[in-house]
Amino acid sequence: VNNRRYYHFERSPFVMENSNMKITVNRDGTFDLTDKLNGKNYPSQLIFEDTGEAGDVYIHMEPENDRRRTYALCTSVSCLFDTPLGAAYEIQSEMPVPEGITADRKNRLENTKPLKIKTTLTLLKGAKRVDICIHIENRGRNHRLRVLFPSYLTNAVYSSGKQAYDFPRRLIHEEFDPELPREQSYATKPMLGVCAVSDGKAGLGAAAKGIFEYECTDDDTRSLALTLMRAVEVIDTKTFAQAPEYICHEAQNLTDMDFALSLIPYNGSDAEILGESE
Repeated sequence: VNNRRYYHFERSPFVMENSNMKITVNRDGTFDLTDKLNGKNYPSQLIFEDTGEAGDVYIHMEPENDRRRTYALCTSVSCLFDTPLGAAYEIQSEMPVPEGITADRKNRLENTKPLKIKTTLTLLKGAKRVDICIHIENRGRNHRLRVLFPSYLTNAVYSSGKQAYDFPRRLIHEEFDPELPREQSYATKPMLGVCAVSDGKAGLGAAAKGIFEYECTDDDTRSLALTLMRAVEVIDTKTFAQAPEYICHEAQNLTDMDFALSLIPYNGSDAEILGESE
């Protein structure tokens, strides 16, 4: 890369840029996105988050004494191609995740196994989005893996997740409702292809294939957290948990998986994010 005479989309090592956006790949495996159309910066995108999973195939529950991890060791960054029509980078990372949870489902095991992650970032000519392909090799049990895209839109009140015939807005901050003593609202929400967060002036959206759950975190980062996988082994934690014939070994997802999504900065209007995500 450093010895080439000409650059196309790759303006300098670890930087891709077209007329609409600029992507800077960081040494830690994250990347910074600049929306050149409105001057908005979105640093430290592509954060992987791993938590324990003590729930079932229906409900996510973290162990009582969980160990949340958000650091994946970046082992290599390489330019795959750089042409007049686009450029792409490959990021390889590795995250140590506990092998599983204890029998009482209250703690994660001390022993770990490596979770290998290979991410490809592609920026094409004239595109208003960066395309992201994620390949993971899961060898750990009872955990949830998400990818986070911080928006830093601290004034955002709602997020949106596409449904059939609708793009409903959902409150990011929800108060405890005493009228619902058995089951409160979940932080994670359903999505059908697209989720987004906006403050009315700027927005960050994600269009994804095969990803059906997201959360907009209720903190200053207002991150879009997309659930890549949940590794579980029981249908529920009560009735069927004690019956060996109902143990769902395949639900641990001990395999390789691929995900395709696009990260899209936009001007805050639903029409733009829905149009660009098609």
